Amino acid sequence: MHVGMGQFTDLKVCHELGIRSVWIDRAGEPLNPNWPPDAELNDLVGLPDLLSVS
Repeated sequence: MHVGMGQFTDLKVCHELGIRSVWIDRAGEPLNPNWPPDAELNDLVGLPDLLSVS
């Protein structure tokens, strides 16, 4: 599981390599539908709960 906030540097690469990803969308960017993350959060607060059930 990769956690990142860059669509091109994180989500695109994870999608290409088949790595599960969590996108931290702090800026409220529109998501590129070509590189969908497995989960999306606004900040890191919910990450521990998300990872404990994944």
